[in-house]
Amino acid sequence: MKRPLALLSGILLGLAIATAPAAIANDGVKVNVVEEGNGVFVVKGSFSVSAGTAPVWKVLTDYDQLGSFVPSVKSSIVKPLGPDAMLVAQESTARFMGISKTMKVLLQTQEAPQSRIFFTDVGLKDFEHFIGSWTVEATDQGSRVDYVASAKPRIYLPVWGGSIMHDMVKGQLTALKKEILRRHSVVDDQPTRVKPAA
Repeated sequence: MKRPLALLSGILLGLAIATAPAAIANDGVKVNVVEEGNGVFVVKGSFSVSAGTAPVWKVLTDYDQLGSFVPSVKSSIVKPLGPDAMLVAQESTARFMGISKTMKVLLQTQEAPQSRIFFTDVGLKDFEHFIGSWTVEATDQGSRVDYVASAKPRIYLPVWGGSIMHDMVKGQLTALKKEILRRHSVVDDQPTRVKPAA
Protein backbone atom coordinates (compact mmCIF):
# COMPACT_ATOMS: atom_id res chain seq x y z
CA MET A 1 0.00 0.00 0.00
CA LYS A 2 1.38 3.39 -0.95
CA ARG A 3 2.41 5.54 2.02
CA PRO A 4 0.39 8.78 2.06
CA LEU A 5 2.25 12.00 1.30
CA ALA A 6 2.65 13.28 4.77
CA LEU A 7 6.65 18.05 4.32
CA LEU A 8 9.46 19.70 3.10
CA SER A 9 9.10 20.39 4.02
CA GLY A 10 8.50 22.12 4.50
CA ILE A 11 7.81 21.63 4.80
CA LEU A 12 8.67 21.67 6.54
CA LEU A 13 8.10 23.86 4.18
CA GLY A 14 6.37 26.65 5.90
CA LEU A 15 9.13 28.91 7.03
CA ALA A 16 11.56 29.92 4.26
CA ILE A 17 12.02 33.62 4.82
CA ALA A 18 15.07 35.89 5.12
CA THR A 19 16.36 39.34 4.22
CA ALA A 20 19.75 38.71 2.57
CA PRO A 21 21.52 36.01 0.54
CA ALA A 22 23.57 33.56 2.57
CA ALA A 23 25.17 30.14 2.14
CA ILE A 24 25.85 27.50 4.77
CA ALA A 25 28.73 25.12 4.11
CA ASN A 26 30.62 22.52 6.19
CA ASP A 27 27.72 20.06 6.53
CA GLY A 28 26.89 20.22 2.83
CA VAL A 29 23.57 21.98 3.41
CA LYS A 30 23.26 25.21 1.44
CA VAL A 31 20.58 27.87 1.89
CA ASN A 32 20.15 31.12 -0.03
CA VAL A 33 17.37 33.62 0.64
CA VAL A 34 16.60 36.83 -1.22
CA GLU A 35 14.05 39.59 -0.64
CA GLU A 36 12.37 40.44 -3.94
CA GLY A 37 10.46 43.45 -2.63
CA ASN A 38 6.89 44.04 -1.49
CA GLY A 39 7.42 41.57 1.34
CA VAL A 40 8.15 38.60 -0.94
CA PHE A 41 11.05 36.30 -0.14
CA VAL A 42 12.56 33.53 -2.24
CA VAL A 43 14.51 30.70 -0.67
CA LYS A 44 16.64 28.05 -2.34
CA GLY A 45 18.16 25.18 -0.41
CA SER A 46 20.02 22.04 -1.37
CA PHE A 47 22.08 19.14 -0.05
CA SER A 48 23.60 15.92 -1.32
CA VAL A 49 23.60 12.54 0.40
CA SER A 50 25.32 9.21 -0.16
CA ALA A 51 21.98 7.42 -0.46
CA GLY A 52 19.79 6.45 -3.39
CA THR A 53 16.67 8.34 -4.38
CA ALA A 54 14.35 5.73 -2.81
CA PRO A 55 15.30 6.39 0.86
CA VAL A 56 15.43 10.12 0.15
CA TRP A 57 11.90 10.04 -1.24
CA LYS A 58 10.59 8.05 1.73
CA VAL A 59 11.85 10.68 4.17
CA LEU A 60 10.57 13.66 2.17
CA THR A 61 7.09 12.13 1.92
CA ASP A 62 6.93 10.98 5.54
CA TYR A 63 5.05 14.07 6.68
CA ASP A 64 3.00 12.31 9.32
CA GLN A 65 6.27 11.50 11.15
CA LEU A 66 8.04 14.75 10.34
CA GLY A 67 7.96 16.00 13.90
CA SER A 68 9.93 12.97 15.10
CA PHE A 69 13.06 14.08 13.24
CA VAL A 70 12.55 17.80 12.50
CA PRO A 71 12.43 19.52 15.93
CA SER A 72 10.70 22.71 14.72
CA VAL A 73 7.67 20.78 13.38
CA LYS A 74 5.08 20.33 16.11
CA SER A 75 2.26 18.68 14.17
CA SER A 76 1.50 17.38 10.68
CA ILE A 77 -1.93 16.04 9.73
CA VAL A 78 -2.49 14.48 6.32
CA LYS A 79 -5.65 14.12 4.23
CA PRO A 80 -5.37 12.25 0.89
CA LEU A 81 -6.86 14.06 -2.11
CA GLY A 82 -5.95 11.50 -4.78
CA PRO A 83 -3.26 9.01 -5.85
CA ASP A 84 -0.49 11.62 -5.86
CA ALA A 85 -2.07 14.57 -4.02
CA MET A 86 -2.42 15.43 -0.33
CA LEU A 87 -3.63 18.17 1.99
CA VAL A 88 -1.10 18.62 4.80
CA ALA A 89 -1.86 20.79 7.85
CA GLN A 90 1.35 21.69 9.69
CA GLU A 91 2.41 23.74 12.68
CA SER A 92 6.05 24.73 13.19
CA THR A 93 7.74 26.86 15.83
CA ALA A 94 10.56 29.35 15.41
CA ARG A 95 12.53 30.46 18.50
CA PHE A 96 14.96 33.33 19.04
CA MET A 97 16.23 34.88 22.29
CA GLY A 98 13.44 33.29 24.31
CA ILE A 99 10.69 34.36 21.90
CA SER A 100 8.73 31.76 19.94
CA LYS A 101 6.40 32.11 16.98
CA THR A 102 4.06 29.39 15.73
CA MET A 103 3.52 29.24 11.98
CA LYS A 104 0.60 27.36 10.43
CA VAL A 105 0.26 26.19 6.83
CA LEU A 106 -2.30 24.09 4.98
CA LEU A 107 -0.33 22.68 2.08
CA GLN A 108 -1.92 21.22 -1.01
CA THR A 109 0.70 18.93 -2.55
CA GLN A 110 1.05 17.33 -5.95
CA GLU A 111 3.59 14.57 -6.45
CA ALA A 112 5.61 13.53 -9.49
CA PRO A 113 6.58 10.12 -8.02
CA GLN A 114 10.22 9.71 -6.98
CA SER A 115 11.25 13.07 -8.42
CA ARG A 116 9.30 16.17 -7.33
CA ILE A 117 6.73 17.48 -4.86
CA PHE A 118 4.90 20.72 -5.65
CA PHE A 119 3.13 22.55 -2.81
CA THR A 120 1.02 25.64 -2.19
CA ASP A 121 -0.45 27.02 1.01
CA VAL A 122 -4.23 27.10 0.53
CA GLY A 123 -4.97 28.05 4.16
CA LEU A 124 -3.16 31.42 3.95
CA LYS A 125 -3.24 31.95 7.73
CA ASP A 126 0.34 33.17 8.23
CA PHE A 127 1.25 33.82 4.58
CA GLU A 128 -0.34 35.90 1.84
CA HIS A 129 1.19 33.39 -0.52
CA PHE A 130 3.53 30.43 -0.12
CA ILE A 131 4.39 28.10 -3.01
CA GLY A 132 7.33 25.91 -3.88
CA SER A 133 8.73 22.48 -4.64
CA TRP A 134 11.10 19.70 -3.59
CA THR A 135 13.18 17.95 -6.25
CA VAL A 136 15.13 14.69 -5.93
CA GLU A 137 17.82 13.81 -8.47
CA ALA A 138 20.18 10.83 -8.68
CA THR A 139 23.92 11.62 -8.75
CA ASP A 140 27.10 9.56 -9.08
CA GLN A 141 27.57 9.77 -5.30
CA GLY A 142 23.92 9.20 -4.33
CA SER A 143 21.21 11.86 -4.50
CA ARG A 144 20.72 15.62 -4.53
CA VAL A 145 17.76 17.37 -2.93
CA ASP A 146 16.67 20.87 -3.98
CA TYR A 147 14.09 23.03 -2.24
CA VAL A 148 12.66 26.23 -3.76
CA ALA A 149 9.92 28.42 -2.29
CA SER A 150 8.40 31.88 -2.66
CA ALA A 151 6.65 33.33 0.38
CA LYS A 152 5.01 36.54 1.53
CA PRO A 153 4.44 36.41 5.30
CA ARG A 154 1.63 38.30 6.96
CA ILE A 155 3.78 39.22 9.96
CA TYR A 156 6.22 42.12 9.94
CA LEU A 157 9.84 40.97 9.82
CA PRO A 158 12.41 43.23 11.51
CA VAL A 159 15.90 43.50 10.06
CA TRP A 160 17.11 40.51 12.09
CA GLY A 161 13.97 38.48 11.45
CA GLY A 162 15.33 37.13 8.20
CA SER A 163 18.32 35.59 9.95
CA ILE A 164 16.00 33.68 12.27
CA MET A 165 14.04 32.19 9.41
CA HIS A 166 17.22 31.47 7.46
CA ASP A 167 18.62 29.48 10.36
CA MET A 168 15.31 27.65 10.76
CA VAL A 169 15.28 26.51 7.14
CA LYS A 170 18.90 25.44 7.42
CA GLY A 171 18.02 23.45 10.51
CA GLN A 172 15.11 21.75 8.76
CA LEU A 173 17.22 20.71 5.78
CA THR A 174 19.98 19.48 8.06
CA ALA A 175 17.48 17.38 10.02
CA LEU A 176 16.14 15.86 6.81
CA LYS A 177 19.64 14.98 5.63
CA LYS A 178 20.46 13.40 8.99
CA GLU A 179 17.31 11.27 8.92
CA ILE A 180 17.98 10.11 5.34
CA LEU A 181 21.49 9.01 6.28
CA ARG A 182 20.23 7.32 9.46
CA ARG A 183 17.64 5.27 7.58
CA HIS A 184 20.09 4.44 4.82
CA SER A 185 22.62 3.26 7.43
CA VAL A 186 20.01 1.07 9.13
CA VAL A 187 19.23 -0.64 5.82
CA ASP A 188 22.94 -1.13 5.05
CA ASP A 189 23.53 -2.63 8.51
CA GLN A 190 20.87 -5.32 8.09
CA PRO A 191 22.49 -8.77 7.87
CA THR A 192 22.27 -10.54 4.54
CA ARG A 193 20.08 -13.62 4.71
CA VAL A 194 21.54 -16.64 2.95
CA LYS A 195 19.01 -19.05 1.54
CA PRO A 196 19.64 -22.57 2.90
CA ALA A 197 20.78 -25.14 0.38
CA ALA A 198 18.07 -27.51 -0.78
